[in-house]
Amino acid sequence: MAIVNLKQRTEAWKIWRNTGITASMIPVILGISPYQTRYQLWAELCGYKTPDDLSNNWHVNRGIEQEPEALTAVEKLFDVPFVPVCVEYDHNSLFKASLDGLAIIGNEGVEIKCPCRSVYQNIREQKANSIQYQLYFAQIQWQIMCANLEQNRLFVYLRGFQPIQALIKPDLAFIEHAKKEALAFWQLVETRTPPERTAEDTVTYEPTSTFNAVEWKEKVAEYRKVESQINRIKEVLQPIENKLNQLKGELADFIPEQDRLIYRDGCKVQKIERIGNINIKKLSEYLITQGIKINLDDFRGKTKTSHLVSLDKLGQPLDEPNESIEIHEEPAQIASEQPNDTTETDTLPVNENVVDEPLQPQSYAFEPEQTDNTLPQQKTVSVEQVEPEVIAKPNAYNFDNMEDEADQEERRDSRYTAYASKAAAQSFF
Repeated sequence: MAIVNLKQRTEAWKIWRNTGITASMIPVILGISPYQTRYQLWAELCGYKTPDDLSNNWHVNRGIEQEPEALTAVEKLFDVPFVPVCVEYDHNSLFKASLDGLAIIGNEGVEIKCPCRSVYQNIREQKANSIQYQLYFAQIQWQIMCANLEQNRLFVYLRGFQPIQALIKPDLAFIEHAKKEALAFWQLVETRTPPERTAEDTVTYEPTSTFNAVEWKEKVAEYRKVESQINRIKEVLQPIENKLNQLKGELADFIPEQDRLIYRDGCKVQKIERIGNINIKKLSEYLITQGIKINLDDFRGKTKTSHLVSLDKLGQPLDEPNESIEIHEEPAQIASEQPNDTTETDTLPVNENVVDEPLQPQSYAFEPEQTDNTLPQQKTVSVEQVEPEVIAKPNAYNFDNMEDEADQEERRDSRYTAYASKAAAQSFF
C-alpha cells in the first residue's frame, strides 16, 4: 500500500478523496446505498452537484464526537495501538481508503461506526442480514484491498451500550466485483457520461446540449450580487420595522374600547379583524363522515407557477493537498489456506458461541472470476443473542480512566508521526 500523508477531515483530505474511488463510495457504486444514487455521486465527482453539507448533521457530529473514545476502547480491548491513515492501492492509485485505525503491530485495521440507537439495534438483531452491516461490509472489503490487510475489524460503538465487534476477512470474489464496477463507474466520470438514473433521480445536474453555461454563470453571479444587496438592506430595515410595529401597537392603545378607530392630527388608526382560513383537511374529514363525497380539486383556483432560487454558500478557497509520502511495499499475499477456526480472533467480544453461517452478507454471493486463491467460506460468530440493553460500563472497558479528547488527539498525533517516520525510513531500504 501507499500511505498518503494527510490528516483526515481536512480540506486537503477532501480534495484527495475526490480524485479517485474511496471506500465510502463503494456501496453507492454497487447500488446498495439507500442514502445516495449512482447518478448523484457521479454528478458530485463531475462537479455538477455540490455535496450535501453535513457539518450540522447530528448523526455525523455524534460519530465524530464518539469516535476517539471508541478507538481508545478498541486499543484497550486488543492491546494494540491503532493510528488513522490514508492509503492508496499499490496497483492503482485511483483506489483510495481512509482507515479509522491501522494497527502498529500486525496487518489489520479497524473501522469504527457510531450509529444512532435504531441502527445499532438493527445490526444487533439482524446481524449479517442488516442493510447497515452490508454497507459496512462493502466499505471494509475496499479498505482491506487498498491497504493489503489480512483482516479488518468492524467496531460498532454507541455510548452506554455493549459494543458490537466483527472480524472480517478478505472476500476476493467481492473485491474483484467491486474493482470492476468501480473502474466502469470512473470511466463514466472521466467521459462525463451519466449512469442510468433511478426513480429517485428527479433532478438533472449535467448541462444539456442547449445549455449556455457562460450565460448561466453570469446570471447566477448577478443574482447572487442582487440578493446580497437586498440582504444588506434588510439588515438595516429590520430594526426600523421592529420600531414601527412597536409604535403601531402603542398607537392602537389609544383607540377607545367601544370604538374601532381613532382619527386625530392626520393619523387614523383602525382595528381590523380577519376571519381565519378554512381547515380543508378537517372539512374533508367531516364531509366524509356525513356521507358526502367531493373532489376538492374542483374548487381550487388556477395553478400558479413560482420559482424558488437557492444559492450555495460561497466557501473559502480550498488549500492545495500536501505532498504525499508514498511507501510502496510488496503487495501482501492473501493466504489461500483454510483459516484456523480455533483462533481467538474468530470470536466476538459480546458472544463466545460460534455459528456456521458466513459472515459475508448473503446478497454478496459473487462468483470469482478465474482466480485460484479464492478464500473458503469463513466460520464466524454471531453477535449477542439477547435483546439490546443499556450497559453503563461494558465489561471490556473502564471508562472512568479514559483520557479526555485532547489527550487522545495528542497521543494519536504523536503515534501517527512516529508511524509515518518509520514508514518513510523503511522506504529507503
